[in-house]
Amino acid sequence: MNFDDLPNQLSQSPATAGTVGALLSLRWVPGKNWGTKAFSFSGSMAVVIFAVPWALDVMSVTSKNAPPAFGLIAGLLGMNLLTKAVDYVAQTQLGDLIASFWRKPS
Repeated sequence: MNFDDLPNQLSQSPATAGTVGALLSLRWVPGKNWGTKAFSFSGSMAVVIFAVPWALDVMSVTSKNAPPAFGLIAGLLGMNLLTKAVDYVAQTQLGDLIASFWRKPS
């Protein structure tokens, strides 16, 4: 590993930009406690690490500045989207939904 090139590699990484974006939006993310916010942060980082490179590949984006930009946007917005998805699942009574799926029609 070449440590002379490490700052350049970190500046071009979508994970670094996503971490910055997620940390910036951490204060305003809806959540009842810090455990909920930590879950949103880790989920947002998973989106940045796994989905951003895939999305850039699917869209055939070749610019070297695109991964950090998309990483920052995913970090900023991913936490809010994940929190809303978790709230939706919590409000949906999953047990009743599964029971109605397996119930035989009369």
